[in-house]
Amino acid sequence: MRYFGRVLAVCLMVNGLAWAWRGPTNTPPQARARGPFVAGEHYDGKDQNKLKSMLSGTGAEMRSGGQVLLESLHWESYTLEGLTNLIIVGTNCTFNPSQKVVTSPDRLEARSADGRFYIEGIGFEWHQTNSHLVISNQVHTRLRGVEALSPKPNP
Repeated sequence: MRYFGRVLAVCLMVNGLAWAWRGPTNTPPQARARGPFVAGEHYDGKDQNKLKSMLSGTGAEMRSGGQVLLESLHWESYTLEGLTNLIIVGTNCTFNPSQKVVTSPDRLEARSADGRFYIEGIGFEWHQTNSHLVISNQVHTRLRGVEALSPKPNP
């Protein structure tokens, strides 16, 4: 999602946004997409034609300071073979492209495409650079088809 900020800005403009200045100050312009948006990221190097992740959602608003507010988000990551790996769904999110952090006080769902892993909760912070996810409240996790690890006896 490294290119998210630039791609989203292009998507917002393509969706027919009007730029509005906040009077005579030097505040950067703001843009808003009321409808759906889509932004993709591709792998680097020889695999640059393969999709790495896709972010879609509704109601994106560019804010001063470079932050992007998202009414809803749906993010999917893909393997090099093109298979869906992880799906994240959230609402009322703030994306900070310079820090590559997404936060929200609202509900989050994350699940593996094969249905073996599912986690949900209220309030989250996701650091994209190291895939670190913190869910604050009412966290529920389901694991299916995963064998429990038991300690091995010492010889």
